[in-house]
Amino acid sequence: MANKQKSLQDVSNAIEKAAEALNEIQRRAQQDKLDLTFEQKIINAVKCVDNGDPIKDFLNESEIIEALKILADIYTVTGVKMPENWD
Repeated sequence: MANKQKSLQDVSNAIEKAAEALNEIQRRAQQDKLDLTFEQKIINAVKCVDNGDPIKDFLNESEIIEALKILADIYTVTGVKMPENWD
């Protein structure tokens, strides 16, 4: 079976995907160098997400769950009430 020669567009697309992957690797490596507390990681993740980066690059699932629990606690102690038939 003969190999089909790749077009310049195919090569360009492959280079673009490789560059995106390298950027993600560099971003993750840079984040790993930071010695942040949990709270600082949350603040940093919000900033990065606001800049268009995916949250999974900065927080794992358990950290996201913990952050949501903390936020729910804050809402509760500041008076946010759930509907009567909520539970």
